[in-house]
Amino acid sequence: DEGYFTPPTPGQANGDQFASLAQVQFSKQRGHRQESFVLSLTHSDANAQLQYTLDGSAPSNSNSQTYSAPIIVDGTAVVRARAVRAFMSPSPVATHTFLFAGDTLAQTHAGVIADGYPANWVEEDGTDWDLGGGRPGAWYGMDATILASYPTAQLQQALLSAPTVSLSMSPDDWFGDGSAGPIGGIYCNSEATGSAWQRSGSMEWIDSHSSLGFGVDCGLSIQGSSSTDPILRNQLSIKLSFKGEFGPKKLKQDIFDGSVASFDHLILDAGHQNSPNGPGSNKLKRHAQGLRDQFMCDVQDAMGGLAPRGRPVHLYINGLYWGLYNIHERANEQFAAAHGGGKPTEYDYVKEGVVREGNSNDWDDANAPGAWDTAVTIAAGGLDTTDIWQGQPAYEVFCQGFDVADYAEYLLLNYFGGNTDWPQNNWIGSSHSRLSADYTDTNPAGAFRWHSWDAETVLYWGNAATSVGDGFYDRTSETSTWIGSIVYFYTFLRVNPEWRMLFADLAHEQIFHGALFVDPDYAAAATPYDPALPERNTPPPLYHQRDRPRAVERTGIALRGRSTLTEQTH
Repeated sequence: DEGYFTPPTPGQANGDQFASLAQVQFSKQRGHRQESFVLSLTHSDANAQLQYTLDGSAPSNSNSQTYSAPIIVDGTAVVRARAVRAFMSPSPVATHTFLFAGDTLAQTHAGVIADGYPANWVEEDGTDWDLGGGRPGAWYGMDATILASYPTAQLQQALLSAPTVSLSMSPDDWFGDGSAGPIGGIYCNSEATGSAWQRSGSMEWIDSHSSLGFGVDCGLSIQGSSSTDPILRNQLSIKLSFKGEFGPKKLKQDIFDGSVASFDHLILDAGHQNSPNGPGSNKLKRHAQGLRDQFMCDVQDAMGGLAPRGRPVHLYINGLYWGLYNIHERANEQFAAAHGGGKPTEYDYVKEGVVREGNSNDWDDANAPGAWDTAVTIAAGGLDTTDIWQGQPAYEVFCQGFDVADYAEYLLLNYFGGNTDWPQNNWIGSSHSRLSADYTDTNPAGAFRWHSWDAETVLYWGNAATSVGDGFYDRTSETSTWIGSIVYFYTFLRVNPEWRMLFADLAHEQIFHGALFVDPDYAAAATPYDPALPERNTPPPLYHQRDRPRAVERTGIALRGRSTLTEQTH
């Protein structure tokens, strides 16, 4: 902080008005609990006053209790505390969530409302989420049908089968209608965008099966496109942003496989169409597994490509159970730099044909031609062996800025999955186009690569699926001369015999020796997967590694909500 010291101390040492206090110390650490306990809060400065809240909001002078005696914790609690002292800056807020499975399984809609949460989710313009019929509006309760179908011990074990992410923030910042502040909550205004709809909150990681555990302040906002629409929205995805205005500039924790342990953003993905709480018929909900999107990322990684890492987690909002989500990286220029080296400002990030970050200049810009428009323009002129670009073979020039092998395997991935919401949607690419932020400082080795994204409508699922089975939706015939489709490049590359041979070689390698291998003697229709012989069928182990938390808890992804046996969407 900057400012004048007060009172003035001319000729003497400055006072400590702008010095910050250390964080409050908790006698117990965040986690899952079975028995009540006494929680003590302490601070290294004996003159500091300790303030705390229990509703998820950050402590302030107007909303907090003053700590004077240990707190008895006999049920789920979110304790957020800070230290204050005259002439000093308050300490950072410390947050610890304590979860009791019995309270989680007893979570009811009426009980949460009685605790002060709004009975209706109302947007800024007055629109209520309750649209009638299959859109019943606000809902906080657990699915009574699911709870009645399984032993309590199994449900409690299910809640520990995956790590927990606990998000904490003022209830009004989540669900408020604006009456308590200038604008309403981010959850009930799911389509709103801009900085006003990113709020300061806390994220905690709790894992009963490892030593990894932490808490961090971050920005919280709603993530998604069609899933935020009033007709489709239900259980929303949430973006976590790590910025200096909210807390640390990056999250530095190894929450995935160790390849990257520093993040600017993370996504808590609700699964949308491939979720029991998503839109669609009862048939789709009953068979939804919430695994397909991350499975496609895992397959691309296994093929040697680059896709977001992810894993399933149980999500809690202010101590309320919110469902089984997939936490994963956000594919953008920061993601590309984290995995590929360099700085984000050195990368071009393209989504669905538009340069979202980086150099969007035309190919013939006099000072700094854009790498993306150059690739698009070269392709449009033809990529056959006889095509020429500025006096050179067009295909050779194109390959200098476009990783054609990576592209071929990216196509194979989506052909394998039968991706029904692709190629006109859900495609992302990046290139390490520069050696610095200067657009003229081009990187000779920079080439566009492709990253699986939002691939939940695969393996015969989604809008094109009318039943659940072993059908396959063929995407191999897709071509387009519209740059909004990722097969734009395939349309021009497929006439080139050199690229066709490259594609064939890569397909042979992946299908017979790589991530798509299935032993022909093991490939007959309806042959069950045998986990004792993973080498005979390569894709299923990648799928089942994501299914492990659900093996104990197949019902867990639908625990929160109205019964999935009705036509209601919650």
